[in-house]
Amino acid sequence: DVLNASDWATNPDLVATAASSALIEQLKRDYQQVVIATQPAASSPVASALSDHADAVVLVVEPGQTKRAEVRRVAEDIRAVGGHLVGVLATT
Repeated sequence: DVLNASDWATNPDLVATAASSALIEQLKRDYQQVVIATQPAASSPVASALSDHADAVVLVVEPGQTKRAEVRRVAEDIRAVGGHLVGVLATT
């Protein structure tokens, strides 16, 4: 299978495919730490889907761009699927 992870941003359902799961699991076996960076907090479906595979989630926000309500919604969605939200990263 060919996997284009950039497609996750436009189609979050692709995160839940067997190919995506296999890729993430292989990376976790091969490396001590795997970091998956996605777009800032506006994408709740991607964050929720990826948190199934993550030991921890850091929420990325853009000061002056990301709305407080979006941050709350994404954080709640991550927690609702059992994600372990450990912090927030503000980009510039």
